[in-house]
Amino acid sequence: MNLSIILYYIKKINVLIFLLFISFSSFAQNEKSSQNELKEIFLSIPDSTFSDNIFELCREERKRLWKLYDYGDYFISKTLKSDVIIGYVDILPKDNNIDINTLIDNQNFLIRIRDPYSDAIPTYDFKIFQNMSNKVIGLTLKYSNHATYNTDIILFYEYKNNEFRNITNEVLDSFNYKKDNYSDSTINLISEIYGRDVRRYPLNRKLLYRFTPSDTVYIFESFFGIDEDLDLDKRYFDGEFFKKKYIMDNGKLRLAE
Repeated sequence: MNLSIILYYIKKINVLIFLLFISFSSFAQNEKSSQNELKEIFLSIPDSTFSDNIFELCREERKRLWKLYDYGDYFISKTLKSDVIIGYVDILPKDNNIDINTLIDNQNFLIRIRDPYSDAIPTYDFKIFQNMSNKVIGLTLKYSNHATYNTDIILFYEYKNNEFRNITNEVLDSFNYKKDNYSDSTINLISEIYGRDVRRYPLNRKLLYRFTPSDTVYIFESFFGIDEDLDLDKRYFDGEFFKKKYIMDNGKLRLAE
């Protein structure tokens, strides 16, 4: 092999190494940017958002939690069971003053925080939806009453110019879970059970919301304690919860399946 061919291949290898270095640097910068953005918004959102008496998480506690995360003062647990309603967590802080389990997914702008020592197992989901003109922040708090799960908080904010605008009503009014998923006869029966026309007043605040790493949201309706023979699609109904996948689309929830 002559010298010109050797030099040619050396040049090609050097170019490949340079491109790999650029790609790695870009990925690292994007990861750092995502982490900073998630941290900034999570810590700056008003205290009133996390002030529920079931599970209060003030800004100072959130700061302390993130400090532990930044310094790596936590265990990674893969033994915690994943719950279909709650989801999963894997970070256990090494601090007896913060007895919570946490998921922090910087790449996908998702945080999940659970209090494992409360009988109600209250769990926050905090999500930044990115694929839209303005960022939408979602927050939900779910808990168990030992019979089924309930939603205690469901909030949505538009985040723009470092300000939060409450758009909860706009998001929850953008879809009707009953009309999206149930037959007319089932909707009539549900209206009788709740004593209101769920075509007009769909009770979307009573539903359970689980945020995911993508812009999809799993939405559940509990039929615990309802004995009527409801005509529900068995592909999505497990005997207690009816579950469907929605997508956040510019501040509106759209059925995705």
